[in-house]
Amino acid sequence: MVTLDELPSTIYLKTEFRIELFCKAYYKAGSLASIGVEMGYKSRRGLNGVPRDMWLGRSGIPRKHIASLLTLTGVSVNELFKNIVTKEESQEVDNWMKLYEEYKLRNNSYKK
Repeated sequence: MVTLDELPSTIYLKTEFRIELFCKAYYKAGSLASIGVEMGYKSRRGLNGVPRDMWLGRSGIPRKHIASLLTLTGVSVNELFKNIVTKEESQEVDNWMKLYEEYKLRNNSYKK
């Protein structure tokens, strides 16, 4: 079985999985900066851009921060492994807020 230490230093994920992962993180953390802090980054001006760029697929997720993101979202390591792709296969998306609004609508419809 592969461990997190054996993953590449930067991890890229399938688009749908990455969107779902960061939507869960935003829902639990409450803000982009809080996602970054939960992932182990120091709170600072401009921190919003770090998780936003990962969410959009503009940048990969550093291996040293992936475990914290999985803990925050409750996603298993096995699920992560199933959804890793190469940098070339990773696809960018345009609007994280629109994706989050769609996530909230989906989740609220399940609760009714």
